Parts: sequence; C-alpha cells; structure tokens
Amino acid sequence: MPTTIRPFHPENRQDICRIHDAAKPHELKESRDPRAFVPIEKDPEGEHHKLCQKLVAVENGQVIGFAGVHENYPGWL
Repeated sequence: MPTTIRPFHPENRQDICRIHDAAKPHELKESRDPRAFVPIEKDPEGEHHKLCQKLVAVENGQVIGFAGVHENYPGWL
C-alpha cells in the first residue's frame, strides 16, 4: 500500500509523540549531549508545534511520519 500524506487529526497526537521521541536521541547523538533529550510533551519548544499546520504520513493505516509548517516554513519534521 502506498504512503499517503493527510492533515493531522487530534487522535494522531500519540503517534507524533512516539515518532518524535524515538528519533530525537539519534538526532542529538551527533549534535550534542544525548542526555539533553526532552520528550515532546515536556519540551517548551513543543508550544511551537501547536502553531504549525501539521501533516502526517500514513502507511498501512499507521502514522509513520509527520511535518509541521508555520508561516510557510517547516517547523517540525
């Protein structure tokens, strides 16, 4: 089944948290101390996420990725 992109639905919040929190330690590994990891639910920058127009990538009925755009700029990938 192909991957589709669709608007975020509130019930996708846990999927976004799962994806973000699983990816963040890998992102921090090369950039700074991985102990600096903060789950999205506790991240003060998470407030910016609320301002973004959010899209999710869905494959086989499961959310596998997300993006957020604010004022024509990518805010979350």
